[in-house]
Amino acid sequence: MPYIQPPQVFDCITKFSGIDDARTLYCKLLNYNYQDLPIPIEDWTKTAKESIIDGKIIARRSDFYILYFTIQKLTRTNERTVLKEILKRFSDCVVLFSDEEETEFHITSPKYEPESRYKFVIRRYVVDFNPTLVRV
Repeated sequence: MPYIQPPQVFDCITKFSGIDDARTLYCKLLNYNYQDLPIPIEDWTKTAKESIIDGKIIARRSDFYILYFTIQKLTRTNERTVLKEILKRFSDCVVLFSDEEETEFHITSPKYEPESRYKFVIRRYVVDFNPTLVRV
């Protein structure tokens, strides 16, 4: 496995422009296995189904998944609704959310926490056209 310089990863994140850049980050730079599988949503809540436009598994390493969703409106509420459904099937994952125009991205790392008020906690990183990376 080649050594990846941290600036390469940071440059990739701050220049995100869609699913192809996400695959470059996880498959090429971080050596995850390429995947291109739809995420079944038949048993999801109506609200969660209405929030998403598209959802895919884009990479995987063992039992850890990288998921990519394009959602109607990029809000914390919509993300939390979708993440609640995702955690039922994928306990270890990173979920990337994109707005419909692919101009803003949220990289989230949800973790099930039974003691938490919401039953899970989310680490969220926002990537947009301004070259900033902010933890929210």
